[in-house]
Amino acid sequence: MPWFWFVAMLITLVVSTSYSQNGQGAGALMEGNSPAWGTLLGPLLVALLSAKAWMIYLGRFVATADLSVEGASRLWEIGRRVFTAIGVGAVIATGVLTGFIHRISGWRETSDLMATLASIIPLVLLAILMDCLDLQWEQFKDDLVEPSEDSKTAQSSFAFRAILRELWSRATWSWLLPLIPILVSSVGIDILKLFFSELALQKWSWLFISLLSVVVSLCVGTILLTVCTVRCDTTSGSPKQWLRLLESIGIKVQGLRVWNTQGRISNAFLVGIFPWQRYIILTDRLVKTLSPRELEMVLLHEAAHAKRGHGAIRFIAMLVWGLTLLIGIQSLSPLSALWEGLLSGGIVLVKGRHWQDVLILLGGVMWVVTGALGIRWLWHSTEFDADQVACQLAAERRVEELKILGCVTESSQEYKRECWKAAMDLAAALHNLAGSSTCAARDNWTHPSVLRRTAALSERYAEPVLSASVRPTL
Repeated sequence: MPWFWFVAMLITLVVSTSYSQNGQGAGALMEGNSPAWGTLLGPLLVALLSAKAWMIYLGRFVATADLSVEGASRLWEIGRRVFTAIGVGAVIATGVLTGFIHRISGWRETSDLMATLASIIPLVLLAILMDCLDLQWEQFKDDLVEPSEDSKTAQSSFAFRAILRELWSRATWSWLLPLIPILVSSVGIDILKLFFSELALQKWSWLFISLLSVVVSLCVGTILLTVCTVRCDTTSGSPKQWLRLLESIGIKVQGLRVWNTQGRISNAFLVGIFPWQRYIILTDRLVKTLSPRELEMVLLHEAAHAKRGHGAIRFIAMLVWGLTLLIGIQSLSPLSALWEGLLSGGIVLVKGRHWQDVLILLGGVMWVVTGALGIRWLWHSTEFDADQVACQLAAERRVEELKILGCVTESSQEYKRECWKAAMDLAAALHNLAGSSTCAARDNWTHPSVLRRTAALSERYAEPVLSASVRPTL
């Protein structure tokens, strides 16, 4: 869901910025200077009432035992996502057609932060309403089990506080994650406007965006750690033990943090490029699912990302791709009439030089798709590389321990054996995190499927045939 809300907010901001740069579109037909906030209540109510009707429909089948709670929960999750997507599309379309986004775009001359907040507020409100409905569904499932009188009294006494805490917890792993970097970027733009003219910002936009991206990436990591995570003190083993493990292989991190996703996400990731602001984030579901040996391999996988510089490589690739997109957008100034016509719902006839503009637009779309696929390939390649490096790090560490104990006589054979054992531990961790064969076979945008990763490990580290001289003597 964080990626979904990021894309939704980004589309809203792109449309708003296009209005302020390329024309008024459909908003020119609307009179008045103040934004029509009431016009956005319609799509919000439609999405909310549709999701509520779907909840009531499923609840009737659960109450009559015609549908299991697990099956109803899966159907509710699908319906909630569908109605959320419909609501987002309706909010954006309504904002365009009623002139709301056009009026908001005029605020950017005064403050980019104020215009960004006003553009995104309807989406945030929709997200909160959907979270309230999802919380109501969870409460319905809990009510199926008869609570005791003590628990009823406690629920009535702390209901409001618990609801606020639950909504905040849901926000920290959904819409709040993309909102923070967007707002930090808007603050940075406002600060730049205080010191540079509009002409200078447009001329050197590629430089300002590069610097702003670096600053935002450093600030956002710290903000997200403070808001969305807690200090790790519930993992298998002591956090200090895992930090010593990372230091022993030359990787320095400031600490381990746990991200409470209410058991919805199983993942671990490295935050920060520099050692002084580097943390490893573990989700709550991952911590509860993995054994100590499997958790060790996950931490070594994240350490491998740091050791190989994958964070910097990914950041540079994203920055270069974004800058080329920016330069391409700036070169499309002849398309203002075409863009305005598309935004206003009009039909643009291809005549005169318009066909050249259309070809340029299609070329830009192809570049966006090609760049996105290239970023996806880079992400997958770094994941495969981190898997192999993690196995090598684990094998080197275990061979050194066996040497100290005097349990090994031939290091090369024992190293191959330990690489194979580490690969099996990592494969087990990946399958446990996937949870099902369907999820294990599914690629996503940033990670290859578990089946592809385990196949690569099996091919790279085939089970060695050991002689009796290299077997442990304990």
